[in-house]
Amino acid sequence: MYCIKEPSLDLHDFIVAIFIALGEEICLVGAFAFFTGRGNIENIIKMLNEDFKEYPLQLKLKWDKKARIISKYIITIWLMWALLYAFTPLIKSLLGDAKNDDSVKRELPFVSWYPFDTNQSPVYETMYFVHTFGLQCGMVPVSVFYALFLILTMYIEQQFEFVSNSLKNMKNLRNKMPPEFKNTHLDSSDTRSIYQNRKEDYQHEPSISFENIAESVSEGAGVKRAGSVDKAKEVQRQYLRTCIQHHISTLRLVDELNDVVSIMVFNQLFITTMMLTGIAFEASNS
Repeated sequence: MYCIKEPSLDLHDFIVAIFIALGEEICLVGAFAFFTGRGNIENIIKMLNEDFKEYPLQLKLKWDKKARIISKYIITIWLMWALLYAFTPLIKSLLGDAKNDDSVKRELPFVSWYPFDTNQSPVYETMYFVHTFGLQCGMVPVSVFYALFLILTMYIEQQFEFVSNSLKNMKNLRNKMPPEFKNTHLDSSDTRSIYQNRKEDYQHEPSISFENIAESVSEGAGVKRAGSVDKAKEVQRQYLRTCIQHHISTLRLVDELNDVVSIMVFNQLFITTMMLTGIAFEASNS
């Protein structure tokens, strides 16, 4: 409407109007992605609470701290940018008022056309508040989306690293087990002694707890086959199964996240391409 009704429209104003329309489209798509992906987000939260139970407490607290820092940083950056964008035209208008130049049009945050004069008070102040409020509301879903995307990406990366460290620790522990513990029955105290004696080999890297798995094997089905099964291998098999299950849960988390963010990421790529094209077009005609 602005491009049609504005009598003195130039190329710069036309490009700015397109950019604003594209920015509004990003906000709408972000809100739509959250609305349609509520089920996936609930599944992601449920998986993080139920499917990943092998974290050391210290590691989990470290991840939670990183997530809080990322969310606060991203949301603050987006909202500060929105405030800066909103108050820049106001500063220009105040400078124009200080010069007593009534011929200068008082700018609003968004280039727009209205069937009434927005230069006069209190119409100008009212419309300025409406634009600023709408800008902040539009930034909320976008900032939350990017914060959620970065936090979950960080969690997924940490899950793969966690599984990798667990597999490395399993190999190191297996290679350094004393020979007297192989092809013999291990009770709970034996497995605990292995864990304590070899703990220095892998405690520097957070991984799945070997102690818990070793005790569960000794107290479970492995006891019935005492003396005929290499109990160290039984512990290793159970440890490997736990790593595989953790890896599968991580892949399920990736699928759930992809269902939520794929439309937003594609839309962001499209909008970025359009904006870069518009900037290049304006620069080539300046």
